[in-house]
Amino acid sequence: IIAEESQRLPQLVHFAREQIAAGRKLMVYFLTCACVDYYGLVLPQLANLKGMEIGSLHGKMAPKTRQKTYDWFLSLARGGMLLCTDVAAR
Repeated sequence: IIAEESQRLPQLVHFAREQIAAGRKLMVYFLTCACVDYYGLVLPQLANLKGMEIGSLHGKMAPKTRQKTYDWFLSLARGGMLLCTDVAAR
């Protein structure tokens, strides 16, 4: 999605809501671990995403925690969103 800076979060929320409601899984990549942590706390609190399955994964997490989160994401049957850094691509 290409969006103006002021529209990035609203566009992400709208897109994620539609995709998760349709039963799809999303991986959203962020540049830093801090961004993953921040949006991992903020997004689930937004009214449009309340109750949606949202998890976080980044390189500063313990390996067991990363694996547990990744396994959780793979096991989702009805859609969800994984917020991650490039560690998920490795």
